[in-house]
Amino acid sequence: MQILDDYGIKEQSEIQEETRAAQGKPKDLLNLDKFSMILLLALTEYLLKSNTPLYDLFGEKIKRESITIKSKERKVELIESKDFFEVLGSIGIQLEDDENEDLKRALSFNHKQFANKISVKKLKNAIEQFAFNDELRRRAQECYEAFVEEEEMLEKEGHDTIKEQPE
Repeated sequence: MQILDDYGIKEQSEIQEETRAAQGKPKDLLNLDKFSMILLLALTEYLLKSNTPLYDLFGEKIKRESITIKSKERKVELIESKDFFEVLGSIGIQLEDDENEDLKRALSFNHKQFANKISVKKLKNAIEQFAFNDELRRRAQECYEAFVEEEEMLEKEGHDTIKEQPE
């Protein structure tokens, strides 16, 4: 669909073909910690429900950088991780910490060399997987439900919850 292309999201048939071609991707995302899964699901749902293109949401925070890998120079689109998590906070996706290390590691261009840079390509792929991969969405939903139960239990016991954390 042209609308999805405009928003940087591929059609389900394209995703399924790419998923078959790269079987490791959903498994990699399935190995994220539960809070990372919740954050990616929330971001995906925000983009789809608000009809906001990824490039509009992150705007000028996306930087095109030249990176040399094995003596070849490549241009890649990156977002500083602090900017990425600030944008999530600005759209109401509540964070446990300032930055989620597991998600940052999973989406970084190269965690060893560029630990604080989110790869736009990896982010787009993750969002596409969360938009169309039923197993991934089901797992993220289970993580969310477990999180809500934990929060309710903490609240009943009189402990601070993420919703009540002081700024």
